[in-house]
Amino acid sequence: MYLFYLILNKNKTGTLGGPHLKWDYESCKKESLKYKNRIEFQEKCSRAYQISRENNWLDECCVHMKKNKK
Repeated sequence: MYLFYLILNKNKTGTLGGPHLKWDYESCKKESLKYKNRIEFQEKCSRAYQISRENNWLDECCVHMKKNKK
């Protein structure tokens, strides 16, 4: 007697199976245009900010923003 199994879960245990929003260069750039400075960008859309920083796009995405005075 043979038993066949139908795999229902393709993701690892504990993860959600929903679609993931993919942040590429264009979507990060478009999102950054909504903000006046890097702090606002980081606070309001931390994931796009983090992806931009990790991929060295942050300077390019934030070129339109005002410089923060220290």
